[in-house]
Amino acid sequence: MAHPSLALNSPYILAMTTRANLIKSHQSHITLIINLSIRSYPLKISRHTFFLLRQGAKASVIVIRTLSLCRNRHLNTIKIVSPPWVEVADGKRRQFMFRDIKIGFIGGGNMGEAMIRGLITASLFTPDQIHVFDISTPRMQYLTGTYEIQPSTDLGHLAKSSQLIVLAVKPQMMQTVLNELRSHLSHHPLVISIAAGIPIADLVHGLVAGTHVIRVMPNTPALVLEAASALARGPGVTDDDMAQALSLFRAVGKAFEVDESLMDAVTGLSGSGPGYLLLVLESLIDAGVLMGLPRQVARELVLQTALGTAKMAQETGKHPAELKDLITSPGGTTIRGLSVLEDRGVRGALLDAVEAATLRSMELGRKK
Repeated sequence: MAHPSLALNSPYILAMTTRANLIKSHQSHITLIINLSIRSYPLKISRHTFFLLRQGAKASVIVIRTLSLCRNRHLNTIKIVSPPWVEVADGKRRQFMFRDIKIGFIGGGNMGEAMIRGLITASLFTPDQIHVFDISTPRMQYLTGTYEIQPSTDLGHLAKSSQLIVLAVKPQMMQTVLNELRSHLSHHPLVISIAAGIPIADLVHGLVAGTHVIRVMPNTPALVLEAASALARGPGVTDDDMAQALSLFRAVGKAFEVDESLMDAVTGLSGSGPGYLLLVLESLIDAGVLMGLPRQVARELVLQTALGTAKMAQETGKHPAELKDLITSPGGTTIRGLSVLEDRGVRGALLDAVEAATLRSMELGRKK
């Protein structure tokens, strides 16, 4: 059999899954040597999943990325697919955290699908470990056909067979779901809710006493695996429980633990934030068109500017004001534009928007 090869410009060592392999690294490519043993733990994951270990780094640091095999039956080449890296600081523990665990999704809407895609992309779960229940049969057929996960037509059966349960239903459906779940939780699974506005106390009250509940506020960029999620722990939730939950949501972006008292502020900032930013993007695109740019050109310029600016702020770690000063020349174009934004109260409007959304989240929570 020919050796598969992989074009790669970074110094990484590639290891296959259940039939562990030894790798030779070269400047422009990596060659896999098939059917040789390696001192490692067996991994129960898809044959399409590979692990990349940083060359020269400590053995405990593991970088996971899903690769896609070409259709050539002799496996002559391997092709990288687009999902982002998932970096694991304590590799051995996290690598096997979900090995024997089944996760059940109650609700398979956009956010549920984003999580399913993220978990498979990050190799945290294999499709046979993921079960989904949805009241829409066509939706369930779509999810099982697209991701090869396991369908469940009975909510009780899904609950009994899952060690992790994700409640991804509309808030108005939550009480009905909790009523049906209550009698199927004697094995005390970890329950994670991504339903907006429902406090932990209501979730705990609707379930079996002693059920560990984590409340999460993700946001819509989860659809492209770039979410910002905040997690709050309920009574009895352990550090291991929280570590599991954080791992799940880091598969679809970034995740942070906060006190539940801050969840309304999270909703007002990152939960509603994509809406604010999309309004800014739309306005900038229209401004480019007003100044004579073709709409498609204006769109691409604005989106890339926003992406690059966010990445610059994230990777440099510098305060936005410091970065802004670097591109604001005395008497230049940027300071003239910023002067107009300040005169029109853009900064204050954003502060007021987050405050208004936070207060509305509190109001909606009181009504439930």
